[in-house]
Amino acid sequence: MKRVAAIFLVSVLTLYGSTNLKFLTADTCKNCHAWVVKGWKSSWHAKSHYTKDPLYRSVLEYMAKKTHSPLESLQIRCAQCHNPRTSVKKMSDDEQFAAKFGMGVERVEKALDAP
Repeated sequence: MKRVAAIFLVSVLTLYGSTNLKFLTADTCKNCHAWVVKGWKSSWHAKSHYTKDPLYRSVLEYMAKKTHSPLESLQIRCAQCHNPRTSVKKMSDDEQFAAKFGMGVERVEKALDAP
């Protein structure tokens, strides 16, 4: 009985726990919450992206060299707070190895470039 209940619970959470694409970008939110979106756009969190903030970029590049980790791995780790909607939460060992040798990891690059 416990097994059936666990399967049912996992099924329900999988079905209803997916991301609602309607709220993927702030464009949907700003219709009702314009002041929140405006405040966020002028905040440091809005600018703390590898392509937008040279200080943030420098820190990540330094840490990648210091820890001998691929830059993408650190970007993913930081994105968990700075962009919690990112679809990739962790890089596999194979992806880290490929990134370290300059081979593109499409799944990771797509997640990092997402809005």
